[in-house]
Amino acid sequence: MHFPGLCIDTGENAPACPSHACRHPACAVARPLRASDTADDQLIGTVGLNGVDPWHGRGELAYDLDPRWQGQGLATHAARGVLDWAHGTCGLVRIQATVLDSNARSIALLERLGMQREGRLRAYRHVRGQPRDFWMYAHVNGVVSPR
Repeated sequence: MHFPGLCIDTGENAPACPSHACRHPACAVARPLRASDTADDQLIGTVGLNGVDPWHGRGELAYDLDPRWQGQGLATHAARGVLDWAHGTCGLVRIQATVLDSNARSIALLERLGMQREGRLRAYRHVRGQPRDFWMYAHVNGVVSPR
């Protein structure tokens, strides 16, 4: 994927999964995407899957982008690529994501991807030393989310 002045490594060299993808070890090696500024090759963010469970056909979408690069559609574009790769190449059925309940930008990104909010996870993670609530979102292959 290319944006002016920016190169996003889409992981096109990521291992391809054979027809039995849900049990293939390559799916558990979901490489994060690397977004770098082509001028100085500094890492500006990552997008990838955590907690890939090929047996159950699920993984967790995770992303991080330097605030100086936010608001340009980069995270959405890269996350959509990971979502397509996870469902298509690896055959994962469910891609989920958790998001701090006050993180409006991240919530908007997940909803742009067509992910559905499934529920609140109370006191799910500590943020700056305090237990905080998170939302659980998911995209299930073959299920169209209502808009």
